[in-house]
Amino acid sequence: MDFSHILKAQAPLSRVQICEYWQQMLEAVHFIHEKGNLVHTDLKPANFLMAKGRLKLLDFRPCHAANLH
Repeated sequence: MDFSHILKAQAPLSRVQICEYWQQMLEAVHFIHEKGNLVHTDLKPANFLMAKGRLKLLDFRPCHAANLH
């Protein structure tokens, strides 16, 4: 299920849920920056997928390589 549907189904989110989801989103973005040297240019809830209890970033068409270091 994509994150936009989760947000609608679980609204309103508690502060704890917001912090947990936000941390997972930041970790996913950090991972593609560090490991893939990519910048995702279309970050939105629908581009995150809940898989095995974790948010994963998808739809890499709006990505481009970047010199992040």
